[in-house]
Amino acid sequence: MARDPEVEDLLRDALLAHLPRGTQLQEKPMFGAICFILHGNMIGGASDRGVMLRIGKEAVAEAMTVPGVGLIEMSGRRMGGYIRADETAWADPESLARLTGLAARFTAALPPK
Repeated sequence: MARDPEVEDLLRDALLAHLPRGTQLQEKPMFGAICFILHGNMIGGASDRGVMLRIGKEAVAEAMTVPGVGLIEMSGRRMGGYIRADETAWADPESLARLTGLAARFTAALPPK
């Protein structure tokens, strides 16, 4: 995986649009991508392969109705509560807003680390 600054900027802006004004996201290189951290909890990540979002297990079925969204597997194991979005999903402003809204609501409700 390689970083894609355009996708990073798009995801950062979309996530911040759902969070209170002045909220800061930490950015951390992970998995060959950039991951965004909210209050110590990963909220999502971006790379040249697409977008990963932490939406919680309860929202996975809703997210899977968006074209271009799939489940994430790492080392043969499914990451519960996370989804990946390919360009079909993240390039559509409505789909991206819907998915980042799910991620913002879920992650903002987690206790800070």
